[in-house]
Amino acid sequence: AEAYARGIGVGKDMAMAQTEYFAGITSSVNFWYKIAHNTNTTNDAWSSVAPPTPTAGEITDFFANPKVAFTGSDDAKLNKIYAQEWLSYFREPWLAFHLWRRTGRTPREGNPAEYSNFNRLPYPNIESIDNADNYNAQISKIGSNGSDVKVWWMP
Repeated sequence: AEAYARGIGVGKDMAMAQTEYFAGITSSVNFWYKIAHNTNTTNDAWSSVAPPTPTAGEITDFFANPKVAFTGSDDAKLNKIYAQEWLSYFREPWLAFHLWRRTGRTPREGNPAEYSNFNRLPYPNIESIDNADNYNAQISKIGSNGSDVKVWWMP
């Protein structure tokens, strides 16, 4: 959806952006309902309490919600694309961080979040204990474990 909305590698086409936006959300919803319906462990019998998978009509109603509907200016539509992508990363916070850093946009109210000289998430302190050899080898390559150290692909 972002590629079509911004014209990255393809011509800018907001109709195709909308098609891909809805396809991405639908895929995500179906994925998480499938996880809920097929997860059974001793402690987490999700399938016994999982709600039914949404019907096509319920998905259509979801897309009509003003916070989800693909409406507004092209910039507002791009914000909705980023918001849905950000939400999809709830179990992968490093990807959410990089989306925020790359776009400067997060689904929040008020002023956008800002950062200064924050280029990477530092390794957790436990790495220096549980994975000392690899941790020390990496720190010797990059100089420090600080958030100001640029990652390899940054200019």
